Amino acid sequence: MTQKVTISLFFTYSVLSSFLLAMAAHAEEEAPASEIEASTLQPRWSADYFAIFYGPSLGSPSSLQPTSSGELDPSRPLVVKNYLTLGYSPTPEMAISAVTYWQWRPVNGHDIMMKDPYLAISHNKLLNSGPLNLYADLRIHFPVSSPSREANLLTSLQSFQMLTYPVGSSHLTLGAFSSIRYNLYGPLGFGNDLELYFGRNLNYQISSTLAFTLLYEMGASHIFGAPPSQLYSDGTDLEPGISWVIAPGLVINPYLNLFTGDRVNFHSTAFGMTLSWDLF
Repeated sequence: MTQKVTISLFFTYSVLSSFLLAMAAHAEEEAPASEIEASTLQPRWSADYFAIFYGPSLGSPSSLQPTSSGELDPSRPLVVKNYLTLGYSPTPEMAISAVTYWQWRPVNGHDIMMKDPYLAISHNKLLNSGPLNLYADLRIHFPVSSPSREANLLTSLQSFQMLTYPVGSSHLTLGAFSSIRYNLYGPLGFGNDLELYFGRNLNYQISSTLAFTLLYEMGASHIFGAPPSQLYSDGTDLEPGISWVIAPGLVINPYLNLFTGDRVNFHSTAFGMTLSWDLF
């Protein structure tokens, strides 16, 4: 029953965000001429690079990532996920983006693996009330990579949301993230056809360039062909870290990954880092 309610809540939230995104687009079309003229002064094109490094265990560093129990996982070598985005903004709030995604394995051969690209339409103020703000986007993934073709994946649709709330003048910002992704397979397909994600985070601004970050995240998935109500937990983890603005538009966020679904120790705790770079 809990699994069915979880799917229903995620689906309702995703549909609501999609509806609001469509309404926002319609509202932009009917904006007053003065607002349209002002929006033309904003930069229309943008490019940014984002990377996530999934690093080694603190207690037993190697070329492999740890499991939640502290053992080395031979199926998960150290890896860097890379996203290069080219976006066009018809208004200051909306954007249409093309994203190229690839993975780099810095160990055991230094392989580069191309992944499925996607298109996204986003609105950075889908709901805005005082300090409370909701960002949302819709994505369509194109299964052109070898693993996707082998899995008989036809396409993927995804909705992502980010809710933020700065708490007065306390330098503290609270946030929540959610994502629902549906993978459509052919008759010979295999893999997850539904992927759910939810995260909560806080950000405390220490200085103009330094902040303490804390993220708690969880996920669940459904395997193609399994009974509809059968969801599998993808685990939970806690990620304390530091966000550092190295230069305007360039931010790194080193963090620790603690698997909270098992016994937390140095062998199961891993190092990670994200990098965000606004190219133009």
